[in-house]
Amino acid sequence: MEGDECGKFPPEPSEGKSQRGSVASSVTRAQDVLVYLVGDSAVHLCVEGVGCVSVQELGHSVREALHIPDSSMDAFAFWLCSPLLELQLKPKHQPYKLCRQWQDLLYRFTEASEEDISQDEPSLQYRRNVFYPKSKELQIEDEGVLRLLYDEARVNILAGRFPCDPETWTGLGALSFALELGVGLDHQKATAALREKKLISFLPAHVSGGGGGLFSTLRGKGGRQAGLEHNLLEEYRKLSTSGSTPLEPTQRLRQYLSTCHSLPYYGCAFFSGEIEKPAQGILHRAGRKAVNVGISLEGVYVMDIKEKHVLLGLRFSELSWDHSYPEGEGDSHILWLEFDGEEAGTPVNKLLKIYSKQAELMSGLIEFCVELHSAADGGAATETDGDVTAGQAGGSDGERDGRRGKLHRQSSVVCSRVHTLNTISYVDNGKEIKRLKPKRAASFFTRQAQPPTYSAVQVEESLEQGWNQFRRYSVEMDGDINATAPATTPPDSDPARKRRVHGMLKLYYGLNEEGKTVDQAESMDPCDINGPHFDPEIYLNKLMDQESCMVKQIRSLDSDMQTLVYENYNKFISATDTIRKMKNDFKKMEDEMDCLSTNMASITDFSARISGTLQDQHAQITKLLNKCLELQAYAQAVSSHRRARCVLQQYSHMPSFRGIQDDCHDIMDKLAQELRQKFRDGGSSAKDLSECVELLLQLDEPAEELCDKFLSHAQSRLEADLLGLEAELRPPLSSGPTAVMAPYTGPTRILSAEPTAGSPTDPTSLNNPFLSPSSRTDILEFIDRGCNEFVSSLCLVIASYQELFVNRPQEGELASKNIPQMAVGKLHAFVDALATRYFSLVERRIQEEKSVGDNSLLVRALDRFHRRLQAVAKLLPGSAVPSQGTEIVVRAARERIKQYLAALQSFYLNSLTDVRQALAAPRLGGSSAGGGSHLGGPATGKDAPASLPELLSSLSASILNQIKSVLASVHLFTAKDITFSNKPYFKGEFCSHGVRESLVVNFIKFVCQSSRQFCESAGDRGGSTPPALLLLLSRLCLDYETSTISYILTLTDEQFLVQHHSPVTAVTALCGEAREAAQKLLNHYVKVQGLIISQMLRKSVETRDWVNTIEPRNVGLLYEEGVRKAHSSDSSKRTFSVYSSSRQQTRYAPSYTPSAPMDTNLLSNIHKLFSERVEIFSPVEFNKVSVLTGIIKISLKTFLECVRLRTFGRYGLQQIQVDCHYLQMYLWRFVSDENLVHFLLDEIVGSTAHRCLDPAPMEQSVIEVICERG
Repeated sequence: MEGDECGKFPPEPSEGKSQRGSVASSVTRAQDVLVYLVGDSAVHLCVEGVGCVSVQELGHSVREALHIPDSSMDAFAFWLCSPLLELQLKPKHQPYKLCRQWQDLLYRFTEASEEDISQDEPSLQYRRNVFYPKSKELQIEDEGVLRLLYDEARVNILAGRFPCDPETWTGLGALSFALELGVGLDHQKATAALREKKLISFLPAHVSGGGGGLFSTLRGKGGRQAGLEHNLLEEYRKLSTSGSTPLEPTQRLRQYLSTCHSLPYYGCAFFSGEIEKPAQGILHRAGRKAVNVGISLEGVYVMDIKEKHVLLGLRFSELSWDHSYPEGEGDSHILWLEFDGEEAGTPVNKLLKIYSKQAELMSGLIEFCVELHSAADGGAATETDGDVTAGQAGGSDGERDGRRGKLHRQSSVVCSRVHTLNTISYVDNGKEIKRLKPKRAASFFTRQAQPPTYSAVQVEESLEQGWNQFRRYSVEMDGDINATAPATTPPDSDPARKRRVHGMLKLYYGLNEEGKTVDQAESMDPCDINGPHFDPEIYLNKLMDQESCMVKQIRSLDSDMQTLVYENYNKFISATDTIRKMKNDFKKMEDEMDCLSTNMASITDFSARISGTLQDQHAQITKLLNKCLELQAYAQAVSSHRRARCVLQQYSHMPSFRGIQDDCHDIMDKLAQELRQKFRDGGSSAKDLSECVELLLQLDEPAEELCDKFLSHAQSRLEADLLGLEAELRPPLSSGPTAVMAPYTGPTRILSAEPTAGSPTDPTSLNNPFLSPSSRTDILEFIDRGCNEFVSSLCLVIASYQELFVNRPQEGELASKNIPQMAVGKLHAFVDALATRYFSLVERRIQEEKSVGDNSLLVRALDRFHRRLQAVAKLLPGSAVPSQGTEIVVRAARERIKQYLAALQSFYLNSLTDVRQALAAPRLGGSSAGGGSHLGGPATGKDAPASLPELLSSLSASILNQIKSVLASVHLFTAKDITFSNKPYFKGEFCSHGVRESLVVNFIKFVCQSSRQFCESAGDRGGSTPPALLLLLSRLCLDYETSTISYILTLTDEQFLVQHHSPVTAVTALCGEAREAAQKLLNHYVKVQGLIISQMLRKSVETRDWVNTIEPRNVGLLYEEGVRKAHSSDSSKRTFSVYSSSRQQTRYAPSYTPSAPMDTNLLSNIHKLFSERVEIFSPVEFNKVSVLTGIIKISLKTFLECVRLRTFGRYGLQQIQVDCHYLQMYLWRFVSDENLVHFLLDEIVGSTAHRCLDPAPMEQSVIEVICERG
């Protein structure tokens, strides 16, 4: 009941979309939830995280909505209820998760059918708590709480769940009437209101539901209902006049609940179950009766659902219980209830079996209530195994009687009806019955000195069995009495035991103490003539009585005899007439026998003449059949034999006809033997084979054997076709490259004018992923041969077989053998076995078709393969061959998509290799003209290499064109003239999941993932990646994010009419992935370029002696070369448009003066304090200025760190001043914020001054002169 069992079931997704509280959505957003009350009302809540909200949290919201005080919070609990099951939940439970397990709970705890379980849906209800004591209810003052308790009690009364007597439900109905309409209404108004509301609103349904219909209308007021209405109004009148002041609604509610408290099963948790009906006779099979089992804090109550009365009511102190699990399939859980009873004045223990899948829940609730009582009693007497004294027994009985409370009449529905129950009675202590604490003294279990075994009371079949059991019982009792005797004493050594056993024997054989029988002893009978107490008067009266009895018996027998004679008199007369007629008929029979003898003589003579005639024809018949056999006119011989066979069979009992029949059978046996031999010959044509089978069937050959022979002969020919197909299959290659796809037939891959021999774009090159296999029999020819040979032969075999065995009209004995069904079964097995081999060969050939140079060839082959298999479906309905063929086509299409994806990936990687070669051309000089000329058109070694925009455009165009080519090839699978394109797979899943997701989306993801792999750390793949390639791939991914991805997916959806029934990858997700890859590549590019410059700066700083250097006269060579390259690069790439042409070059002035070092440090610290922190590795934006800014930040930061690790002299400091001023003159135009360069260069000069041994800075005018001259 508590729902402990719910946690054992795995959660399942709810399929319903109802707005009821039981199936609300479990998403985290706030949702509307309905919690139902008993009185047809509900509480509307808005709950966040419905799927994970607990009962405790939900209860707080409900109490706030209903304004229930905290003092009454324990009076109610949450229930999951449906017509099939009711469960009370614990505070920790999550009700909306349990709703997903509801079907599993129904399967476990109910006997409902699968259909009812699938349609059942629970609702979340706020009802009375089973564990809330009734005593606390009457202490509640809040009217709202009392109203909720009243509504639930009223519903249970009206539904008949609480059986009660007429005076009880009449009083409760009057109280309900007064609460709803008030008191003080006169009789007329009350009657009108009652008739408007109807009796069913105030009285139980089983009471007020009867007595309606036309018959009640004719009777006036409706008979029974009129009486019920009168009693209810009379009780209402008593309530209205009972007091001077009318009671408040709260008092009326408490009065209603107090009346319900008198019912012992108020507040019960109800379970459904069945008990056995008592047998009503020997031949009457006892069935089962449906019951309700109510369990409260006080006891257990079994109630009849139909009759609405209590069958058994027991307090926990009056019962023992156990729960047994089913032992086998079909058994049920059983709840055993044991209680004291009495049979024929003998105390016995009774067992009641309750069959229910909810027995486990009932047992758990009983145990919990018993433990609750034990904890409340605080030290109640525990169960012991010893004897119970009389004082204890008396106290227990007195206490039990004291708790029974108000007595009811025997006919009350509240009283137990144990006599109507089918129980098991026994006199010994039962096994495995749980005892309650304290153990009650009145239990019959306490009367045994030692734990005996279970023995049910049974009726003995004979006196001998009774005596044997009596002897065994006596021995057991003797053993109990003498339990203290030593174990070594033999049984015969006890004289008392011997006397007792001998006394039993004497009693059995009817002997007295003197050894005489009872008949030999002196008789005290006054009718015994030989006895001393003989009384003649009594003896005479006894004789007279016997005489009158005998006279009555004689008269009765005489009457029976007369009746018997009268009844059989007519039979005797009819028998006499029959004998007379038989005598007359025998005379006529003699004449007829004479006539019959004459006729038989003539028949014999006629038969002799026929035999003589047939003797001459006998030789001619056999000669005719032998002649047909010699000429191999088998059809004529069989036809002739069939015409004569019926006559020969009819007269086979005659010797002359039997001889002819035997000769014909011998000839037909020879003919059948020759037909079988011809059947076994492999050179027979299909027509000859069919003729042989037809003739053998006419000769009554076993049809099953002929089927096997026919199929075996056909199998040899079909296997020859399969072997021919298998010979064409190429053995698997052990080594060597495997071609993947056909070449792209459009423009050259990367703007190559004409591919040179050995170049990556040469179709004959081994590096080309679109290489076709060596010339051999193509797949279309292979499929054509298979269809024209194997499939055509198979169809011919099926047609011939069905004509011979399936569609052949069945006559005579063949009709009863059900040959067509047998033949169809063999044919299906035969076709499936051969088709499986054929399909394996076809799949092997399709798997060898790695190249898709001409995808139309494969599609046409698959279309022809699928089209020819439809003939098998028409010839053999119900065969699995067409569906298996369709599966092969589907698998081929899926494999083709995988091949296209692999080829696109290979094409992309090869294209990147070409780009890398083109980028390496400037470093290789004129010697690499052959490897890079295809990237920018024909060029000589002295020509300039292709620029990055040209390479990007070429790469993007070639990839897009290749995707279009692949889509065009794949689109052949969905062409209108292809038969299998109408299949649901090619209309739906192939387009959405196959082409769009598996091919296009996966390729786009591959491009992004492979591009991100170039951003790996140094030492991995990314360490050898040219920086220009990173920049190119970043722009490629950015272009994909802006337009290419959307264009490709739109093109795919339009070509394949993709229906987004199933979830597909959104365009925004792919664009986000492409933009992420572009950002990562650009960041990595800036990092790599910065590290290259940093290495140069670090080497320049670390290899120079800054302490002993000479006075600076020029700028460092490293900086002059860097500025010169920057000027060259900037002039070749034009001036950035983001910068104004009017910007003036600012003069660089050092941030320190040649004063004391303390002043220099002070100024530097002040500058750091008020300047913003510089992010060196911040994300780079997609523009030239942001890229250069990032490179410059990394370079200057490296310069700063290298300076901090060196020690400088005076001239070293001055050289750093000159170098920094020179860098300032040229670097400011390449960054977005020139203050950034100012700050970093100031840091470098300041750190140099801090590390200088003799910080004497150079004059600013001298620095400017040196920089302008440099």
